Amino acid sequence: MVVVVVFVAGLIVVSLTAGESASTVAGRFMAALAVGDAEALTDLSYLEDYSREEMLEKWEYTTGVVGPYFPFSYEIKGESHPSDDQAIVWMMYTPNRGMQGSFAERYELELHMTEDGWRVDVFAMSRDMFPGLPR
Repeated sequence: MVVVVVFVAGLIVVSLTAGESASTVAGRFMAALAVGDAEALTDLSYLEDYSREEMLEKWEYTTGVVGPYFPFSYEIKGESHPSDDQAIVWMMYTPNRGMQGSFAERYELELHMTEDGWRVDVFAMSRDMFPGLPR
């Protein structure tokens, strides 16, 4: 009886900590971009060639100087997995939210699986989507 209880408790813990889906991480990333949260953007970015401090500095510039002039809305629509450690999340993205003539366009985010979970490849993002992205 005790073994069964321990086994079931272990299954619950594993399922709660299994990690977020690529779509969930992409949604958190876009929400952070929308409100200018440089810390969250840094944490959710794929940092292949930069230290965390360097990326944070780049995100602080993007969110503080460029970001306030580019309001947007988005809706995550789906994801695919070309490989076990790569995901593509697609969304409908509306730049200049609230302005007359704004319309939604399809954009994709590429994510990579790291030891910390899914992370957005910022360098693969289109600058047409959001000017001033870190480079």
